[in-house]
Amino acid sequence: MSYEVIRVNPLEYKTEVLNLWTKNHPHLMDLLPKRFAWIYENNPYGPPTSWLLRDNKSNAFIGTTSVIPRNMWINGEKVIAGIAADMMVDKNHRTLGPALMLQRALVSTCEEGQYQFVYGFSPQAASTVQLRAGFTSMGRCIRVLKVLSTERFSNKQKNNLTARLGSGILDTCIKAADFILSAKDLWQAGNLSTEILDSFDYRFDQFWEKVPKQNRVVGEKTAAYLTWRYTISPYNSHKVFTIINQAKDMRGYLIFSIVDQAIHIYDICTPDKIDPLLSLFILYVKKNYPAHSICFMLFEYCSIIPSLTRHLFVKRPDDLTIVTYCKKGFPSLNHTSLSWHLYAGDKDIG
Repeated sequence: MSYEVIRVNPLEYKTEVLNLWTKNHPHLMDLLPKRFAWIYENNPYGPPTSWLLRDNKSNAFIGTTSVIPRNMWINGEKVIAGIAADMMVDKNHRTLGPALMLQRALVSTCEEGQYQFVYGFSPQAASTVQLRAGFTSMGRCIRVLKVLSTERFSNKQKNNLTARLGSGILDTCIKAADFILSAKDLWQAGNLSTEILDSFDYRFDQFWEKVPKQNRVVGEKTAAYLTWRYTISPYNSHKVFTIINQAKDMRGYLIFSIVDQAIHIYDICTPDKIDPLLSLFILYVKKNYPAHSICFMLFEYCSIIPSLTRHLFVKRPDDLTIVTYCKKGFPSLNHTSLSWHLYAGDKDIG
């Protein structure tokens, strides 16, 4: 078969892009137009760079992919980066060739200078193609889970009475461990207060200026970007947990949502150690929500993982791989020399 990759303005080809999305994700039919408006029409960094794949025999579009623009900070330098997203090929054309053509077109934007690097949170099928196109695998994603209550899990056991008795003992042990582990953090945070927000104001811009950027890989987090990423996201309703000192200066925040009695963390940011922020957040969740767990998806080499482990978050595998493609001459993104801060909120979904 003969194919042709065409670079397009996605706003001019909205109908064609949505048709391909709907063919490949019919169960998300109602969500997809909202996703298009969110990412393709309202992104504060501009619309994605997109391609369509045409089958020359039928003259029909049978595939697409995009790069979502995003400012990143790499070792103290702001760079124009992109998120590899929305790669799909119709099922009758899912051989290596068509998908590889799309990914090779995508990485060409780096060599042309449009992006200095592109990254993706990629499932196995996509990462296999991307590696053939020149991407580098940086490592896997993981999910970390902190159990707050074992009641939900015990209710699934056949011997429910015994399970509930055991659950009560386990929950008491979890509370005691949390108290011991958090005592020092909460004492050190004695001059901090907390506030829950539903939006992002000027304080987030002031705070972002204070966040260290040297020796880090971190996405830009201005008020405008955070508003777009979380406030108008069609996926979930997000809340912002903030800590504030006596001078009313923000000292850190954590963005989360609540789904089926589970707390999902999307982003966490502080110029200091994250332990006081985590301890205060865990205490807040226990007081205000009947949640059974807190979970967080992040890059396996993120520098905050030791703190999460200290707070009894347990690692669980995930099926996504972090891949990157850098413009020739761009400094190495080796995870051993830079502190990575790549979290669930840095994906293109949710």
